[in-house]
Amino acid sequence: MVFLSFSFPSLKELVVQSEMETSTWPADAFKSFVTTSSCMITTFTLHGLSVLDLDLVAALQVMPSILHLNIDERFTFGLHRSPITSHLISSLQHQSTSFPLAPKLHSLCLFSKYEVPFDDLTFISMVESRWFKPGSALSAAMFSMGKACIRSVVLKFSWRKVDAEIYQPLQNLDTEGLRVVVAGTNGVHV
Repeated sequence: MVFLSFSFPSLKELVVQSEMETSTWPADAFKSFVTTSSCMITTFTLHGLSVLDLDLVAALQVMPSILHLNIDERFTFGLHRSPITSHLISSLQHQSTSFPLAPKLHSLCLFSKYEVPFDDLTFISMVESRWFKPGSALSAAMFSMGKACIRSVVLKFSWRKVDAEIYQPLQNLDTEGLRVVVAGTNGVHV
């Protein structure tokens, strides 16, 4: 209802939260809201909504100015469709041949509560594709193309363990300056 009723051209931060068990993502209304508002949303946070990964990808396509993306499922209840899937993660991967989803993304924070198929290697590949060592020639080239370097990645699972060996490549990036936190039911491993 709010998305259809208002326009906020100066909006920079948007937190969408629901406390209703039957809340679903209003895909068309959201797209219309962002397009009509012509706003430059830099921080986008989802709490307590049932959102399909396809709908979230479509939402991110109309918000190319996103710097900070937060998806937090910890406070959801009832039946839920998690957007934190391999499809979302692979959609966020930088491609040399196409303009990426959320090209200016600086921080990504994901709290996964629901058991969905999750591909750790796709996640690692996506993060690696968005990391450019500060001051490097690659970093300068990507900046000139409108692609930003990711600076912070947080991935937490409340339903599975994390294999520290699999996430070793991200630990290596952490030593280069990328802030990385990966945690599961067995604690923080990166």
